[in-house]
Amino acid sequence: MSRSFIPDQELIDRLMIDDASAFEEIYRRHWHSLYAYSFQKLHSSIEARRIVRSIFIQLWEKRKSFSIGFTLSE
Repeated sequence: MSRSFIPDQELIDRLMIDDASAFEEIYRRHWHSLYAYSFQKLHSSIEARRIVRSIFIQLWEKRKSFSIGFTLSE
């Protein structure tokens, strides 16, 4: 079964209206790159995982307060 690609901006829009599946897709797409970047800076797997977990918790908790034009690269 093939999945259709949903642009990040559409996922953000869906996240802002409490779409948990959009959050899960954002997580799947961006977890590894955030972890790799954090690990490169910290040289600690535990700390890198902790930071990435915190990022995603904040993303979910603050989903209603994103400004217009918010991008995941921010």
